[in-house]
Amino acid sequence: MTLLTGAAAFGGGSALIATIVRIAAPAAPRLAGALATTALDIGAVLGPVVAVVAVDRAKTPVAALWCAAGASALAAASVLSDRARPRPVGDDVGAAAR
Repeated sequence: MTLLTGAAAFGGGSALIATIVRIAAPAAPRLAGALATTALDIGAVLGPVVAVVAVDRAKTPVAALWCAAGASALAAASVLSDRARPRPVGDDVGAAAR
């Protein structure tokens, strides 16, 4: 199971980085790639650390599930709020992805 979840996580992460780079490519492809990779790496480090602290304090492994659900909800809220934000006229960066 560890192999499957690890492969799914890195496959999903690579797809997210590719999407970010494709969207931001006209403006700053190298910067977009660097920021996307950095965000993925920070999440890969902080996610397990936060989950371990939560499991240790709650004394139940289900706390890790709640950490993952909370992080996913936060990411979804961030994406949805960005998409709802009005864009200036002529701002075509990322228009194909929306």
